Amino acid sequence: MNESGNFIVIGLGDMGCTALSSMLEHSVTDFKFVAVNNPANGLSELQNNVKIWKAEMLIFVAGIEYYAENGIIHNFIRSIHDNDILTLGLAFSSCSSQGEDNARAYLDALITFDSTDGAVQCVQCIANLLLTERGNNIFNAGIIIMDLADIRAVLSNAGTAVFGTGYAKGADRMRQAAKKAIQSTFIADSLKNFNRILINITAGSDATLAEMIPALKFLETLAAPDTNIIWNNVFAKEIRESVRVSIIAAKKDEQDRV
Repeated sequence: MNESGNFIVIGLGDMGCTALSSMLEHSVTDFKFVAVNNPANGLSELQNNVKIWKAEMLIFVAGIEYYAENGIIHNFIRSIHDNDILTLGLAFSSCSSQGEDNARAYLDALITFDSTDGAVQCVQCIANLLLTERGNNIFNAGIIIMDLADIRAVLSNAGTAVFGTGYAKGADRMRQAAKKAIQSTFIADSLKNFNRILINITAGSDATLAEMIPALKFLETLAAPDTNIIWNNVFAKEIRESVRVSIIAAKKDEQDRV
């Protein structure tokens, strides 16, 4: 369990449970993981679990069909709506968008992934969120750190959110990784269409602040002037010459969650 934030990841059905397995293989361990093979019964049992009610953030991982109006996740979220728990949905959707609009009406944010490679992208998205000042067995705290308040500032009442990541090495590696992140198929819209952006730079211990600034300035030029941009960096043990830039961009949503 993350000592600096009680984050619980709930995998629903075959896709969700497969994604959880992938996260564990990638040593994403600073969350409490709950696999629910039979969502109809499993979520009802979770409502009686005191750890759920004390959570600061719930992350649902499932096929898009589970996010339909009056569906399993909708009813579960509605039951905990007054507990000020940040709720994020990670949905796998190969072609159908059924359930997406409904989900954005009751989740703080929904990010969709292609079902064929969604598990890996899901791992990267989760890792991007857990990089707090405490560090963990994969990451060491970097120059600029992030906490739960920063995550809330970007994702709370967002409704729509997208995720992109890019890798690069060699000369100008930070800026090149940032360019690849925004060219990701998961960021189809211009960054100017989003007004809250979370940026993570993951690099080896040789990375410097002076090297990161040009990449950040590049992303700032692509965003709207009033965009709230929050960034952090961590040093990863397995990364040497390469760097990874990950972006979560969200639109402020004025509608009330239901």
